[in-house]
Amino acid sequence: MTDQTQIKDVRPLLLDEYLELKRQIGPLEDRMEKVKGLLKDIIIKDGPYTDEDRGVVLRLQDRNRTEYDLDGLRKHFPNVARGVIVEQVDADRMKQAIALGEVTESELDAEGIRTRSTYARALIVEPLKGMRR
Repeated sequence: MTDQTQIKDVRPLLLDEYLELKRQIGPLEDRMEKVKGLLKDIIIKDGPYTDEDRGVVLRLQDRNRTEYDLDGLRKHFPNVARGVIVEQVDADRMKQAIALGEVTESELDAEGIRTRSTYARALIVEPLKGMRR
């Protein structure tokens, strides 16, 4: 068996490196968020931006969230509601109920139980079609 005292503990060295990198990256992340915010503001105002020299298009993409009306779900689909509502609708369980055919998305939409709302806009940088880098 190897004597544990002979093995150098690399944890302090790795921790030092991690902390130093974290210290260095913090200001860069802040700067990147500011630049990204400025780009998003410009794209909101002027629309998508194509840069053929770099071979990219900048555009905004909505990030949506699906929500369900708890009272409507309880009223119209009580058997499903008992299996999917905790404090709020459990989205994973709801997806399972839909996948199992217990209820359809069309039924939920028709009763106004399922809604989609935008919670963020992501800045998307995508390659121009047909251009290789």
